[in-house]
Amino acid sequence: MKQRPVDPAELQSAKEWVRQIFPIGQRLQLWLPHDDPLVKAYDKVRQQLVAVSSTTGQASDEQIDTFEKDRTAFLDLARAKLLEPILASEGAE
Repeated sequence: MKQRPVDPAELQSAKEWVRQIFPIGQRLQLWLPHDDPLVKAYDKVRQQLVAVSSTTGQASDEQIDTFEKDRTAFLDLARAKLLEPILASEGAE
């Protein structure tokens, strides 16, 4: 597994993003069931982000590539969900 040095500024940025992204997961879980593909994709990408940001100076290219792949999948699902028509609740006029 090839290791590459982590830029301290990038590591700090990743740690800040972890703190900021947590509320997104809570909001998703308020609106969507826990087994929704978007919630599952969020959980997966968050786990990858935590793994990369918790490295002590080095992250593997494989870790970073996995995070990027999972992040792209999450964003694609989120974009599709946002573009879905909003269904009116029953009884709404």
